[in-house]
Amino acid sequence: MSEFIDKTLENEEVTDGVISQITHVKHSRDVIHAHSKGIRKIFDLALSYVYYAEEAHERGENAVWIQARAEAPLIFACGAIPVAFTEAGRLGSPNALDVAENVYQIPPEICSMVKVNIGEWYLRKNKIKKILGLGSACEAYNIMFEVMKKEGYDVYTIDTSYRAPHLGDERYESLVEFYKQEVRQAAKWISGKELDEKRLGEEIERRNRVNQKLRRICELRIEHPTYMKSLATMYLISATGHFFGRAEEYEDAIDTILEEMEALKPGEYADKVVPLAWVGGRGQEFSVYESIDDAGGALVSWNLPVPYEVDYPDWTKDPLDAYARYMLGKHMGDTTEDRLGLLLKTIKGCGAKGVIGYGDIGCSFGGIESEIQRQYFRKNNVPCLKLEGSFQVGNATGQLTTRVKAFVEMLS
Repeated sequence: MSEFIDKTLENEEVTDGVISQITHVKHSRDVIHAHSKGIRKIFDLALSYVYYAEEAHERGENAVWIQARAEAPLIFACGAIPVAFTEAGRLGSPNALDVAENVYQIPPEICSMVKVNIGEWYLRKNKIKKILGLGSACEAYNIMFEVMKKEGYDVYTIDTSYRAPHLGDERYESLVEFYKQEVRQAAKWISGKELDEKRLGEEIERRNRVNQKLRRICELRIEHPTYMKSLATMYLISATGHFFGRAEEYEDAIDTILEEMEALKPGEYADKVVPLAWVGGRGQEFSVYESIDDAGGALVSWNLPVPYEVDYPDWTKDPLDAYARYMLGKHMGDTTEDRLGLLLKTIKGCGAKGVIGYGDIGCSFGGIESEIQRQYFRKNNVPCLKLEGSFQVGNATGQLTTRVKAFVEMLS
């Protein structure tokens, strides 16, 4: 793993006070979490992830770029390595944004996450060539897929729907059958073979098992909130969308963390903190997470595009049916309004005093959802801070970190 980490560290830069995301990760791994073997494993997996997948691809293994929502069980079931779009940008080249704006002439106001992704794919176009998209992605991503086809990428898009399951049983069942066919066709594109449904069931079982372990870790963090800081928790939970391409190693790291935390005594790592919930995007500006920790906050609940709170339905009789229903009903299938009830229940269950919502500048899709959430939290008397940040490598603005600190202090 060390040689892949070294390749990532080559992108580490500190120029004119701009600290790279890689520097934040190293500091969190080596200093803040020196006490935890399991958390250090998570950071090592993160640092080595993309280069590990690219070298495996060079050896002839099958690797596929994915949005890392809930595609991982399908990719693993097809014997391939899932590689998350976001992880290439999160620890990638500081030149990716310049490529997007100067090579492709993408306007500055367009979503920075999309621009960083397209820049990374341009810089890596001699590496992994397969991209699996979801039709439920925003329009900017769908346009980006078309651009990448012209760059020689092999792009396949699964047609998905936002229709919630309770909006008409007959229509919903027809969507489930349609989506099952979409998954079968995607499996052929991924591996050239028919979908191995038994293997899909095994991967669904693994995902549910991991979800349950993560929920237990989150419960323990309420009792020991300073054992694991915000950045480490973000990586731990968001990785359920891809497992860093190494499912066994990821679950081993989770088991190590769980064993460590189960062994903690009452009062250990139990400094007084302001419990908070994070809602929305996973956040590229790592100094925002540091600001939360430094101000005495602790993110004890996470509502991310990869929902670890909800397991796949019973898969034992028909794994493909369970996969389709999860994608359509528990992943991106429900509307924002349908997810709000579960979100509020989760937030209150962990005792969070407030919510920090995060979205990328220029994301019209996220902006609408953010406003719906803001109004909902206000109606339910939940203090909420909404942030818009940028996905490119670098520090968060001083205004952003100042607002975070003021919010935490207000709730102290």
